[in-house]
Amino acid sequence: MLSWLKSNDLLQRRPWLFIGIALVARGLYAWLAIGQLGPDKNPGWLYVESGDAALYLDPVDNLIANGKYYDDYRMPGVGAPYFLLRQFLGPQGSRQALVLLQWLLSALTAYLLGKVAWRLTGRHIVGLAVYAVYLLSAYSAWYDPVIASDSLASSILIVHAWLLHRSVETRNRSILLLAGLCIAWLVFLRPIAVLLLPVSAFVAWWFWERSVRWRMALVVLLPFLVLDSVWIARNWHVNHRFRPLTNQGYQPDYFMKEIRSHAMMFLQCYGGDYIWWNPGSDVRWFGIWKGGAELDDKGLRAKEPPPYAYVEGYNRDSLQWLADRTRYIATAGLPEADSLRAIEEVNARFDRYAALFQEKAPFQYHVMSRLRMFRNVMMQNGTETIILKPFATLPVGWKLFKLTQAVLFALAYGLLWVAVPVLVWHWRRNLTPLRVFVPAAALYLTLIFPLGLRMCEWRYMAMQFPLALMLSVCFVLHLLLRVRRATPST
Repeated sequence: MLSWLKSNDLLQRRPWLFIGIALVARGLYAWLAIGQLGPDKNPGWLYVESGDAALYLDPVDNLIANGKYYDDYRMPGVGAPYFLLRQFLGPQGSRQALVLLQWLLSALTAYLLGKVAWRLTGRHIVGLAVYAVYLLSAYSAWYDPVIASDSLASSILIVHAWLLHRSVETRNRSILLLAGLCIAWLVFLRPIAVLLLPVSAFVAWWFWERSVRWRMALVVLLPFLVLDSVWIARNWHVNHRFRPLTNQGYQPDYFMKEIRSHAMMFLQCYGGDYIWWNPGSDVRWFGIWKGGAELDDKGLRAKEPPPYAYVEGYNRDSLQWLADRTRYIATAGLPEADSLRAIEEVNARFDRYAALFQEKAPFQYHVMSRLRMFRNVMMQNGTETIILKPFATLPVGWKLFKLTQAVLFALAYGLLWVAVPVLVWHWRRNLTPLRVFVPAAALYLTLIFPLGLRMCEWRYMAMQFPLALMLSVCFVLHLLLRVRRATPST
């Protein structure tokens, strides 16, 4: 055993050992997550349906049942493997099999992440450390039993990074094509990843021989170009719209008719927290809430809009009217026609106040709102969905577990902003595919939601979390190794 630990290629020589350990660790976290998140009315199920599960899977069930793929808002990144499973299994069995696939990929990519870290830094000990720390973290693993895109996207991102590296290292075009298939799947899982396509193409172009570099850039793009062309043609035929990514625009049509969507767009103008399932968030003051009713009295004890949320044209009484009216609509049991008219009135006011804010506070709207969204998404502790009971009521062991997870989340995203510039500067004279793609992907996927889209949902940190954690661990070990070399021996 000691000789194994002294080996400088243990990850290479003992893959099944590390994958097996990862299967056990990921399985344990998935079991805990199901116990916390799974519906009590369906004991024994190996999956948890997220709030968006129907948008991912119902179109496939409808396609099988009646030949029509609808509702077609989501791209079929989750639906594609589910469709294949449905050829052999029923809806429930396919959901369970999909979660088993997510678990297997999660374990495999835990091992691959260690190898990525090894190749990224050139140090085997760093690969082992990243593997161990990533297995200790439950943040990404908590999504493995959930029917959504998060677990698959996180795994496929790691696989793509590894295949991109291997294709250049071995000069293998078939592996590069597989890397292209992975990045295409990633976009179909999470369309926001579309801007990683030019990054991958640049890596293939830059690190291949000059005579074939343009062809290699095309190879990595080819799977997406083919698959998305089919998706575009389908959308044009069915919807008569050019939709290369999601249908129905920024949000699904049903959501855009609800009060919470218009409240969300108003809060985004000044950088308010619109997460209605987060007790104490800004949007819950407006009477829009879900879960955690006892923690902020259904939003009545949530913080009211801050001074910078106001501009000429509306005041606190205006916003208080919106909050009171929203609560009244939710509880009064109005006839449908009256309810729809009341909702339209509230939505119109939210829209008018949003337009006023954009007009009269342009700096707040264009700059400060984005910075506040960045604060909102960074100020989570990484354990909001892990062990849902109040911290004070937990046994000591569970408290230590939650504290450990919070520390690991803080390590990943607290040090990322120092780790990336320091490591990239250190690597500047010896760039590799991983040293280009990994920092670029980690930064882009972390910043695009709060700064680009003014969005701050907790789960938006899950897809790139493995890369952020890896870079931060690499940074810490880089500093420790430098200190060790600088310390004179005695």
